[in-house]
Amino acid sequence: MNKMKKWLVTVVAVVVLALGVVAISGNFTSKGLGEIQVELVDLEGNTESKTIVFNEGDTLVSLIEENYDNVVIEDGMVMSIEDFTTASDWSTFISIYVDDEMSMVGIKEIVFTDGTKISFVMTEFIYE
Repeated sequence: MNKMKKWLVTVVAVVVLALGVVAISGNFTSKGLGEIQVELVDLEGNTESKTIVFNEGDTLVSLIEENYDNVVIEDGMVMSIEDFTTASDWSTFISIYVDDEMSMVGIKEIVFTDGTKISFVMTEFIYE
């Protein structure tokens, strides 16, 4: 009976884990149709802006990859987009802002709805 309990606990744990992964993976897709505003902001504050239409089920990563060149994403961090590239010494990097607030999550986890503004801001790391 002890082996049966361990087996049952293992099966239940795997099912709960699988359901959690499915629930989490679906949370970062759009729930409807709409438009987002995407900005690229360089070190001098110059801004290029683009309106991107999205459909239900789109992710921010897929929208950015479809609408911009030279997109490189590693572990949820945008390493490159268009002419912006994170320096190998991290003296500059690309910050992501959602509706003018710095994102606390990587690009793969950003939730967006109609009218959301996403800004990719080239940022200089200041050593103190």
